[in-house]
Amino acid sequence: MKKEQQQSDPTVFESAFMQLEESVKKVAAIPDLAQREYELNQEAKRLDIPLDGYRRMFNSVIEQSHSGHYLVRPFKQIDRKLGTLVEYWKNISLFKLVALLGQVTLLLAMSSYFIDASKRHQQAMNEAKQTIKRLEGSQFSQDRINALMLLGQNCEDITGVKAPGAVLSGIELDNCKHWQISPDAFKQFPPQFTKAQPTKLSHANLAGSDLKGANLRGVDLRGANLAKANLADANLAGANLEGANLEGANLRRANLEKAVLVGANLSRSDLGQANLREINMKSAIAHQANLVWATLAGANLREADLSGANLNRADLRGAELYETNLSEASLRYADLRQRANLRKAIVMNADFHEARFWSVSQLERAYGWEKTKRNGNWEANISQLQATPKVVLIKSNEESVYHSYARGMRGVADTKISTVKSKSSGVQAESKTIEQLIAQGVDAILLRPEDPIKSVPSIRAAYESGVVVITIGDCLNPTDAKRYVFACYESDSFQMGYDLTKLMVKNRKTQQALNLGLVDSVELGRTYDYFRGFEQAMADAKVPWSEVASTKAYRMTDVKQVKEMLQNYPMINLLWAGTDTATSIAVQAVQELGLSDRIKIYGIVNLTPAKVGMLLDANDPLESIVDEHPQQVGAKAVAAAISILNGGTVEYKRNLIPHRVLGSFDRKAVGSALEERLR
Repeated sequence: MKKEQQQSDPTVFESAFMQLEESVKKVAAIPDLAQREYELNQEAKRLDIPLDGYRRMFNSVIEQSHSGHYLVRPFKQIDRKLGTLVEYWKNISLFKLVALLGQVTLLLAMSSYFIDASKRHQQAMNEAKQTIKRLEGSQFSQDRINALMLLGQNCEDITGVKAPGAVLSGIELDNCKHWQISPDAFKQFPPQFTKAQPTKLSHANLAGSDLKGANLRGVDLRGANLAKANLADANLAGANLEGANLEGANLRRANLEKAVLVGANLSRSDLGQANLREINMKSAIAHQANLVWATLAGANLREADLSGANLNRADLRGAELYETNLSEASLRYADLRQRANLRKAIVMNADFHEARFWSVSQLERAYGWEKTKRNGNWEANISQLQATPKVVLIKSNEESVYHSYARGMRGVADTKISTVKSKSSGVQAESKTIEQLIAQGVDAILLRPEDPIKSVPSIRAAYESGVVVITIGDCLNPTDAKRYVFACYESDSFQMGYDLTKLMVKNRKTQQALNLGLVDSVELGRTYDYFRGFEQAMADAKVPWSEVASTKAYRMTDVKQVKEMLQNYPMINLLWAGTDTATSIAVQAVQELGLSDRIKIYGIVNLTPAKVGMLLDANDPLESIVDEHPQQVGAKAVAAAISILNGGTVEYKRNLIPHRVLGSFDRKAVGSALEERLR
């Protein structure tokens, strides 16, 4: 019985063919040709069979349905002629024979697939090149990106490719790999049978193209046109850009370590914070290029034209500057130690304020050094191994939070810490203060920007002069912050306004009408998010309330405006204030009018012993305090500035500072918070 069962069960070979036969018949039964072609492709993938092989099986079944199996007939003739095989053929079913011949067909199809591989590869390469050519005038095309990457991965020559204005951000065109069977493959263990070679993009026209974040490591871009191209954050390490046109290109933070730019045109290009370590820029033209904060240690700049270039805070240690044109260039804070060579360099009218040299004769060997701008005691500073960094905090007003920032800053050792107060609030006063600090040669500025957009020009000027700028309390808009600021420490202003308002609603007396007077301080652009948080919290609270009146007051001299608002609208029973100063104004106005018993104030106020005392005084109108850990912020901001000045990372980082809103009803939490602050 078992023997009979074994004989009747299909073999693995037969079972596989039965699946194939069933699949092919299913596809053949589909009348619609387009649907049939789709299902044919899907079945080939499902059964893991090369498409060509499956298609041959399919055609074989179609032919069988009309004229019988075309491969079976020849074997029947052999069966009749060879008597010794007659019994063998009798014991083999037609199905088994078809299965055997089907496997042979499949094997032949697979063999054909591999034999034709080289032809298909070349066809794919040709199609990729045609795709690039066809899309020359288009701006964005994923097909072009895929085609370029395919050609690059296969070490194909893409010389002279034309894609001006193309969007190619993030494209991967780094070194391709090709097989090598040579003694060199066995020089290391395990043996390396692949060898990298540069992707060939020489003489390509990529003018105005977007290559932000692209991987072009080691790529051959000799003579390429990359004028005004966006190569920010791109990896061009070891790339060959000899004779390339990069005029006006954006190369901010790009990695060009050990790249070749001999004779390249970099005029008016932006190389801010770029890694140009050991780059070869011999005879390159970089007139008026921006190289602020760039790393050029060990770079070959011989005979290069860097006239009018911004090299402020550039690392030029050990750089070759023989016969380099640095006339009118700015090298404030530049590091020219470790035997950077200035022999025969042209330095007329160059700015060397705060620059660091290794020798007096180093600068004196340059042409026109007498007409350079430099510190009066520059020779004496040469012997100093490390100058003590000068860090300044700008105070726009006398809010207590600035005093807390300063206390935290002074806890950092080996740093000259000072504070300077703007003559008044506002962007214009802030700009004047920053301008004065640049002229004084400070190393770092910490400030709370008056406006996230309007403060940008003066902060940009500080950054481009080589000053480290760190914002505290509020950040600039994200785009400009990443360009001109090294770090920002702030709390979530929207959330602070939201949490303060939630506390106000929660703490209101039962059935108390919420008749609000707003001292919102939105005249200062940086405070608007606090107000937005207030609006959202009131919308979410779903309680009846009314904005009885509001005032533009935001300076201590504006107390009169708040008093007038309270006198004109006696129904106000709550004041919401958007800043520390606005809260102080509100408190003073309420106290002077003798309204502390019926008007309570919810304001964003820094945690200080004096304010805690007000909060815990039952007769004081103040009802809230916001703890933002300003002392920690001051210490961390100074530490970040020192790290950057000592060669640490210069990538912008936004640091979110946690906050907590404390109310007068929770005396224990308020007391604990103050104890933590005073430790």
